[in-house]
This record gives sequence, structure tokens and C-alpha cells, in this order.
Amino acid sequence: MKHLVLLAASILTCIPLSAEPAAAEVDLHDTAQVESRVFALKKEVFSEVRLENGQVFKNVRMTSWDRDVVRILHDTGNATIKVDDLPAELRKRVAPLFRAQLAIAEAIVSQDAKLTPEKESNTPHPIPGIAPSDLYRGLGKIGFKVERRVGDDVLQWICTASESHMDMTCDVQNFSTKEAEVSFVKATVVDGNDAPDSDSAAAFLALVAKLATGGPEAKYGPVMKWVMAASVEGGGTKTIGKVAYSVTVKPRRRVLTIEGVK
Repeated sequence: MKHLVLLAASILTCIPLSAEPAAAEVDLHDTAQVESRVFALKKEVFSEVRLENGQVFKNVRMTSWDRDVVRILHDTGNATIKVDDLPAELRKRVAPLFRAQLAIAEAIVSQDAKLTPEKESNTPHPIPGIAPSDLYRGLGKIGFKVERRVGDDVLQWICTASESHMDMTCDVQNFSTKEAEVSFVKATVVDGNDAPDSDSAAAFLALVAKLATGGPEAKYGPVMKWVMAASVEGGGTKTIGKVAYSVTVKPRRRVLTIEGVK
């Protein structure tokens, strides 16, 4: 959906087809406000953006950014440009939002690190009956981007996708030397809507639970049902066989963790 807006700059033209208040009007310390504005910004389309160096892009959407660059889609492809090259008025509007969103993301990563179990000195307990490929291939088939990472004593497969106002991530970890094992799974949904879609978030977490359980419907069905209920009813924990499931629910964020137990 496109919200009408007009951004004028004295030294350039930057005419968006949608509108949001300037970043200065957002409480940059309020995670909910920042995430909501970030999602709105990603949907915003600018009919023309003229950079400080004179380069012009048509029908521009901002897809992602770091501290110094922003990645865009435009009518002839995509590009990565420096934040400092953005039109002055647009830069003034979005640069503080970029910095705030990145700071929040870093804080979430730090918080999530505390939720990730440390590798035990003894042999980890794998989630029985599944391999990493069951998750990353299953999600890859429905459009998720998959990135494999190798760290100290850990293998990771990060699966990510965005849909409308939702960002979805599934982090598959293996603390074992056997690449075919899964030690820990964490699925996260962040919803930028003022009225988050709890049903869609619950459906994604339930899908991850299904892929991480495997087997016939008689096996994964009860797990999916419990995850769906926990996702809309405030969270909870449950152990089924040798697998522990935990759902954490916050206003715009839901997290499912799955790990093997003794």
C-alpha cells in the first residue's frame, strides 16, 4: 500500500509516492515506533531521487541499509549508494532512522545471544530425527534466502524472508562435528504493523516446528498445534520426547526455540 507524500528539496528533486512523518517526529528510543517507521519506509516509493552528485534514479524503494550505505531498487535495477549522497532533505529525514534501527538490531542480537544456549563441554544433544537440510531446504522452497555460516565449533544456516510488514528468520545451529545434526533452532518474526498479524506469525513458527519435528502428521501435528496456540496466547514451554520447545511473545516480536534434551 502506498501513502501519499511530497518531499521537496532546494537543490534536488525527491518526490515520494507515499508519506510518513520525518524521523525527527519519531521517538528514536522507542523500538515499536522505529520498527513501524522502518517497515513503512521499505514500502515507500519515490518517483525520482536526484543524488548530490547529479545521478538520478526513478521509482526508488529503499530495501536495506548499513551505517554508511543504502541499497535501493529502481526502474532499471538495483544500486548501493552512500547515505551522504542522498538528497539533503531525504538524508535529514532517514539517516537518524537508519542509525536508530541499526542500534536496535544490535541490541536484539546481543539479547538473543543470551537466549542461545552455550555449547556444553560434553556432547550436545541433537534434535532427533532431522538434519539441517530439512529446515533450510524446506524454507528455501518457499522463497527464503539461505546463508551458511561457519564459526568456532558451530555451523549455522540462517534463513530469512520478508513479506509485507513481516520479517522472518530461522537460525539453524549445529554444535556437533557431524554436519547432519541439528542442535538448536530459533525462529523469529518481527511485525511492523501497528496491529501485528498474530495468526501469520503463529503460522510461520508452526511451520518451523513442523520442519524441525519431521515424520508423519501424527508426530508433527500436536507440535504445530501447541506452537500455534502458544504464539497467540502469550507463549510457553513444552517438552515432547527428547525435544524442548519454547515460545516467547512480545507486542511486535515472537520467538520459537527448539533444542534437544537428555
